[in-house]
Amino acid sequence: MNEPLSRKERERLARRQAMLDAASAVFSERGYTDATLDEIAQRAEFGKGTLYNYFEGGKEGILYALLDDFYAESERLIETAFREHADGERWVETALFECIRSLMAYAEDRSEQFLILLRESQRMMLSEDESRAAYFRDQQGRLIDALLPHLKRAADEGLIKNVHPEILAHTIFGNINGVQLHRCVTEDEKHRHADLLTPDSTAHFLTTMLLYGLSTERPPNISNDDASDDTSL
Repeated sequence: MNEPLSRKERERLARRQAMLDAASAVFSERGYTDATLDEIAQRAEFGKGTLYNYFEGGKEGILYALLDDFYAESERLIETAFREHADGERWVETALFECIRSLMAYAEDRSEQFLILLRESQRMMLSEDESRAAYFRDQQGRLIDALLPHLKRAADEGLIKNVHPEILAHTIFGNINGVQLHRCVTEDEKHRHADLLTPDSTAHFLTTMLLYGLSTERPPNISNDDASDDTSL
């Protein structure tokens, strides 16, 4: 059992989070490239020197911290979903459903960070600076590694086809990111299909599509009772 944090440590974490929240807002409004540390400090109501005390890399250090936190929580959600739904005849369906649902809900709650992650991860991947590209690959690899053992187990048990598990994991995350990006950047409710693209309904759609394809044969109802049966996007 972890020891409770001291008051000093709680205050430090609260200040750190306030800085990250301010940076997330500034990055969202100005874009990472155009944002300045002065703007972040002003928004957070801390001196610029204080920001350097928490993030030695300055603006880039803050960006990495935002990405680290986002990926760490996403990794935890994956592990929790498969740990809590590890048993039962159809465990892979219920676990995958909860994994996708919780990741969608988290990205929705952190939409600013999610968009920053997508924009800056692409910039990093295409960067001539290999260390930046490697950083993003390592972060993405955390999520792939969290999912792989469960996909391999499902294949070993004959619950899914024995396809390349790493490609399947990338396919799952690609679908989650694509749907969430659509929600974040589309303001018109008619085109957002907001009633269909809730975390529950999206998890239902993606899980059934991934496990049963686009067959017209009706798959088992693997969603929660309140998830929509209409999964048309």
